[in-house]
Amino acid sequence: MRHRLLFRHLVPLLLILLPAAPLPAAPKKSAPPSVDALFESGAWKQTDGDFAGAEADFTEAIQLLPKNPSAYYNRGNARYKQGDLKGALADFSQALTLNPTYAEANNSRGAVRLDQGDLQGALADYSQAIKLNPKLVFAYNGRGVVRNDLRDLDGALDDLAKALELNPKYARAYNNRGTTWRLKGNLKAALADFTKALDLDPEFSDAFYNRGNTRRDLGDLDGALADYAKALELDPEYADAYYSRANVRRSRGDLDGALADYNQSTNLNPKFVGAYLSRGVCLAMQDKWGKAYRDFDSTLRVDGKQFYAALYRCVAQLRLGQSAEAKAELQKALDQRPDAKPGDWPSKIAAFLLGQIDEAALLTAADTADAATTPGQRCEATFFAGMVRLAAGQKPEAATFFRICLATEKKSFDEYMMAQAELARLEKK
Repeated sequence: MRHRLLFRHLVPLLLILLPAAPLPAAPKKSAPPSVDALFESGAWKQTDGDFAGAEADFTEAIQLLPKNPSAYYNRGNARYKQGDLKGALADFSQALTLNPTYAEANNSRGAVRLDQGDLQGALADYSQAIKLNPKLVFAYNGRGVVRNDLRDLDGALDDLAKALELNPKYARAYNNRGTTWRLKGNLKAALADFTKALDLDPEFSDAFYNRGNTRRDLGDLDGALADYAKALELDPEYADAYYSRANVRRSRGDLDGALADYNQSTNLNPKFVGAYLSRGVCLAMQDKWGKAYRDFDSTLRVDGKQFYAALYRCVAQLRLGQSAEAKAELQKALDQRPDAKPGDWPSKIAAFLLGQIDEAALLTAADTADAATTPGQRCEATFFAGMVRLAAGQKPEAATFFRICLATEKKSFDEYMMAQAELARLEKK
């Protein structure tokens, strides 16, 4: 199974920052003087990062002026900054009820809906914001991210280009466009945009992280490691950056360094599925199958859809001499597999490990009419065949299969890396 960080794990695509809490509709002069003071105090507190204090000020202002849309808008921003998406959504919606032409409120509600995964709702809000204010740069940026997530990549590029036309120094728009270029496969354009974002904002941790991923994919592993290190310097709690750096370290044979980074990832995010799975593979490469088993099992506990973790867990149990337990747990995982398709490739691997089809049938199934798919499936098939042979004590046959696995050159596959480690141990002996 190949690592596809940007697609499999997840990691939020990009953080959409709301504009600083402006006061587009100041209280009327007839309002009590204390309301002016509450607006000013709330705005200053938002600027200073005291979002709870700002929320309290705007709540008091709402009590005094319950029909002022700006008070709801600003409280919505304060709630958003504190992670209260439900409260923020309610406030932005109320602001729009009171003032349907409030473009900034549409923009901010779009950001909330994007964070909630309501892509169509976010798209509608950003589009309405643009309709109301064709020069609202934040709305073009936000809609570009939504279109990116909807895989309307050309539409995303158009929106982000417009954002940059309106504000050529908008670092986040460059970062977002770089991510879209990555999805389109244009890594050089992506690299240029991430670098431009960093020229504009040298402390932009997300841009360092994204450029690191791009450099990694271009084969510049030293550059990737440097970018991940800078992202972590700026944000020591960046779990995804630890994870990506771990993958690069593992690919270069620095297994201890990789394990340290995977540990940081899971410490920061105990539900980081990819980190558990990849750490398990790393431990398997070190011949620490007991610990690898626990990580593969943890992967499944966090996300039962990760069926390759069930396959790897089975292999770990085979290496530990627990054949009966291995087959029982794999059969249970297969029966409970939520996205199973009869006869698909992972099911064929499971059938082989369960003894339901033989080695020849697995190897035949690996060859397909799709020239792009066959090498990867051969890599996986020969790895699992080699591991079954190894568990049976048939070391020469296992070594042969591992060599065939390595001949596929699928170096980004977990199976390739584990086969490489097993073969090295066999040849050393």
